[in-house]
Amino acid sequence: YPNPFNPETTIEFNVSKKEEVKIKVFDMTGKLVKFIFNGILERGNYKFLFNGSELPSGIYNYSYTSRENSQTKKMVLIK
Repeated sequence: YPNPFNPETTIEFNVSKKEEVKIKVFDMTGKLVKFIFNGILERGNYKFLFNGSELPSGIYNYSYTSRENSQTKKMVLIK
């Protein structure tokens, strides 16, 4: 949130147990535009700030992946 955003938004998710987590942002062509996080997190709720100030306006997808879970969500950057 917020969505649409300019230039920052927060990516929130929950980790159910200690595990490796990756958070990536892709443009609509599938090109990786930002690798936000890659590491091990303890169980809990997390928030990561994404700054899109260097990207053009458009629709982006972010993915949250772990061994147990995978999610992809859309976000809209409006400048």
